[in-house]
Amino acid sequence: MKELRIRITNRSGLHARPAAVFVDTCRKFRSEIRIVKGGREADAKNILQVLALGVDTATRS
Repeated sequence: MKELRIRITNRSGLHARPAAVFVDTCRKFRSEIRIVKGGREADAKNILQVLALGVDTATRS
């Protein structure tokens, strides 16, 4: 399994429009793609799960 860590630099975080682009991109792959934030996990191909994580900018606490 490969793991990749990324930092969100958009001041608004991963809100609706960029989350939709991210999810659409993930859906092009057959692989299982997961997002983990603060011990919670989401299916990167499911827009509701991605938005529910509340991914914000890395500089916020």
